[in-house]
Amino acid sequence: GYADTTVLPLYQLIGGASVDIAPPWPFMFAGQPVWLDLSGVDSNGDTYHRQFYVANLITESDLGKGIFAPLPIDEILQLEDGSVLEIKFWSSFPGIPLLQTAKFFGETSYIIQQLPAELAFPTLVGAATIAQETTVDPLAIEKTTSVKVAYKGMLVTDEIVCKWILENGLVFEEKIKGQASGSVIADFTKQQALHNSVNGRVQLMYSVKRGDKITLSTVQTVTVNAIPAASLPKAMVNNQAGGTVIDLNTFVGNARFDIAKMPLCKAGQLIWVTFIGGGKSVEVVSAHEITEAEVAGGLLNQPVVRGVLTAWANNTAFDVEVRIAYDGGIEKFRAFVFPLVRYTKSDSFAALTTSFMYGLGPWSPGVNADRHTFTGSGLNIWTHADRSNYAGVVVATYSNFNVGHRYRASFYVFNFSPSGGINVDPVLAIMVGGVQYSSSVAPPKNTWYTLSVDFAVSTNGAKAVALQNHQNSGWGNDFIVHSANISRLT
Repeated sequence: GYADTTVLPLYQLIGGASVDIAPPWPFMFAGQPVWLDLSGVDSNGDTYHRQFYVANLITESDLGKGIFAPLPIDEILQLEDGSVLEIKFWSSFPGIPLLQTAKFFGETSYIIQQLPAELAFPTLVGAATIAQETTVDPLAIEKTTSVKVAYKGMLVTDEIVCKWILENGLVFEEKIKGQASGSVIADFTKQQALHNSVNGRVQLMYSVKRGDKITLSTVQTVTVNAIPAASLPKAMVNNQAGGTVIDLNTFVGNARFDIAKMPLCKAGQLIWVTFIGGGKSVEVVSAHEITEAEVAGGLLNQPVVRGVLTAWANNTAFDVEVRIAYDGGIEKFRAFVFPLVRYTKSDSFAALTTSFMYGLGPWSPGVNADRHTFTGSGLNIWTHADRSNYAGVVVATYSNFNVGHRYRASFYVFNFSPSGGINVDPVLAIMVGGVQYSSSVAPPKNTWYTLSVDFAVSTNGAKAVALQNHQNSGWGNDFIVHSANISRLT
């Protein structure tokens, strides 16, 4: 098949080949002695010489078609690339088995080509197709990420380097030896090359070193798809699912961010977590380098400074954005974005400050304030000597309290009870949920006094905060409540 060429492509001959002296020549006869010589240079630079036929006799079957001598492929494959293979043939017309009596038919020379100028492209095992451009679902090949290298004429001595090349220039290499089968597998699983390729394009190629010559392949371009949203973990704040309300009154101190094991992330990749809402964004995790432990278990117990949430007004919707630089880069804007998770910020506790100069506001008067009036100084609590059952609630309101927090309730009062005789002072205390939390205090006369208490609750829920007067008498027992305040300390 190569009678009219000067190049002998050995990679095409792996299945076998023959030296053809055909068609039959004139005066050819059965029993005619023939000689066939092969010579060249092997890969070590040594002379190769093979006397393939030495006075071999032509058979009856040769007369009709010519001679077809099987080429010693294993030997020819050892010839140096670019060297010359010489083939010489003689036939003895007298029929004498001596080379001196034989007619020289001439010499045919070929330049040895071990491999083509460019080898066939490799193929990613598990990709959608084996075409030169294809796609792959990364999760489908996560456990085994391998590339098939196959070309005609592969030798077990071939030194193959298969490359996995990312768009950002990052290159993974696997070195393998050739196989007699003509195909080998380059396994990139251990290097986690796929983990750096999510939502990107890669090019696969290989080189073959045979002797001192290196031959390159063409490339296969693979688009590595994004991980489907359904396969990605959802970010969580305070262990709550997306779509819920983050109530500042239900936890103390900082909030907490978690995200479970993230598919195809690897140690050293960077992750960003950003809270976005109310016209602003705050990075709560900034260019964090993922650890081996986080690869296995996810990014857990990350503090979210409470101020991030308190800065937003109640009922502000905010999104939690997670980005991972799968490609190993450091630029946030290039990182892969996980599906956003939305929450609403709220605070079921409302700090309350009421000035009683302008009315009761959310406060309700109790039995001790049944004759209250409003003055320029506040809520005026008058008593009269016509009865002696004034003890009880002065004013009360409800607030939402939760276990773990510390709260403060305070009242600014002025005792103007007359002195002397049977006149008495009010005896005031602060009650929460029907339980007295402050000491009972008779405020000093004719001066402003702050009655205050810090407290915590043992159960969650709305509870009444009340200013209580323990003094029953209608003699004296007069005071003004200027203002009230309820606040959360932690």
